[in-house]
Amino acid sequence: GVVILAFHNQNIIFLKQFRHATRDFEYSLIRGFSEKDKSDLEVVTQELKEEIGATIIGFPKLLGKVTIDSGLCGKKVAIYACHIDSYNPTTSDYEGIVSVYEKSPIAFEKMISNNTITDNFTIEAYCLWKLQNT
Repeated sequence: GVVILAFHNQNIIFLKQFRHATRDFEYSLIRGFSEKDKSDLEVVTQELKEEIGATIIGFPKLLGKVTIDSGLCGKKVAIYACHIDSYNPTTSDYEGIVSVYEKSPIAFEKMISNNTITDNFTIEAYCLWKLQNT
């Protein structure tokens, strides 16, 4: 799969989305499953278009890959960062998306530190980006 750290005007775009696994609403980055006939970059473009109606500026940067659960599964998820020029913050019953947010990295980091954001993919993606950009 892929996780996408999307930036718009220097702010991070993320979702409030119902997640069946936790039976709760989670704040998380945009992400999606890999598809057999598509590259990760094609999935990044597709997910941004489907989930927030976004168009990418330039070329997404691979920040790294993380293991889903090294105790149960050897699968890895690719984490990308990209910039978008616009997005259409619609909600989707199918995707469980109720809101789209745009926050500065500092505000986003505070949401992680105060446990508002608990999604592991989101925290890992932010951590990789932060370490590579400081």
